[in-house]
Amino acid sequence: WRRKWSFSKPLRVDGADIEMKTSTKLLGVTLDHKLSWNEHIEKQCKKVKGILMQCRRAVGPTWGFTPKTMRWIYTAIVRPSLAYGAMIWINGIKTKRNQTLLTSVQRLGNILITGAMPSSPSTALDKITGFTPIEIWLEEEAARGALRQRINGHWEQEPMISSKGNLTSHIKLNNDILKSVPVLNEEQDPITTSLNVDTNFTVEIPHRDLYEELPADEKVINCYTDGSKIEEDVGAAVYITHNKVTVHEESTHLGKNSTVFQAETYAVGRAATSTLHYSKRVQLTKILS
Repeated sequence: WRRKWSFSKPLRVDGADIEMKTSTKLLGVTLDHKLSWNEHIEKQCKKVKGILMQCRRAVGPTWGFTPKTMRWIYTAIVRPSLAYGAMIWINGIKTKRNQTLLTSVQRLGNILITGAMPSSPSTALDKITGFTPIEIWLEEEAARGALRQRINGHWEQEPMISSKGNLTSHIKLNNDILKSVPVLNEEQDPITTSLNVDTNFTVEIPHRDLYEELPADEKVINCYTDGSKIEEDVGAAVYITHNKVTVHEESTHLGKNSTVFQAETYAVGRAATSTLHYSKRVQLTKILS
């Protein structure tokens, strides 16, 4: 049984008639009355295809944008525009119609990047450019957004609308994605990044040869850190000396999901902690002696 809403008189607010519509736009996302997200995905695909078509006029077989430039345009401008609000409308990519629309965007981008023939298979083009299939990439972006919201305490499950309905909430879909990647369910760092331009210190980095000739100083503890990523393996290392004697060394494997920047930061943090512990031991030894 279905109920079709009808009004004998139009809705009025402050004397103005409110027209009934099947969709509306809120903060750049088009919501339709069935929450199918068809209209939003269609509009976004049309919008980003317009950007690509503008670029197409500037690309030729032997002239125009280079493949590197076109790849940058697609990854830095087109794809982020397409993914805007994906955390909300991710449920819409499940239909074949919307998958076809989204795939056509990436296919056009791949053709402009590679200069391939229009008849080239989409899967082959993704392999050449190294792009993840667009529907999988959008799920990843939606999960990233959901993770940020959860870290900030803004991620809550809404009540189910109907036990017999086939509407799956976007929150459930994102939660399923997050649960499928165990590392995302670990404790996350909620600290907001900030930039402090006020510095009350100076940094001098002498040449390696000059540094090795410096005399040992009992008040100086030397710390060496490094973070690296080789293929998919990430690691960090710490090496600390005092009076030219090794007082601490360690290396840690950080799995496959960490970045080289996280490895560098982890190494610096471990060096600071180890240096603090060592300095306390040295001070205690002097007191006891």
